[in-house]
Amino acid sequence: MVEQVARTTKPNGRANGKDPPPAEIALVSMAEIEPRPIDWLWPGRLAKRKLTLITGEPDLGKSQIGLDAIAP
Repeated sequence: MVEQVARTTKPNGRANGKDPPPAEIALVSMAEIEPRPIDWLWPGRLAKRKLTLITGEPDLGKSQIGLDAIAP
């Protein structure tokens, strides 16, 4: 089996010997992006529908803040 792979694999390590097509990256200037208003759950501190990290020393109430934020 190893011999078969060695015979069919080209020097660049790809079975067909061809390089993959170059990746295309769309570049957008920040000047072209329209800012959207932020919907705040706790104004200036906790935004709705955004990723928020609550960090700190143990026993300071981080879990309580998280539970309070998601409570109906």
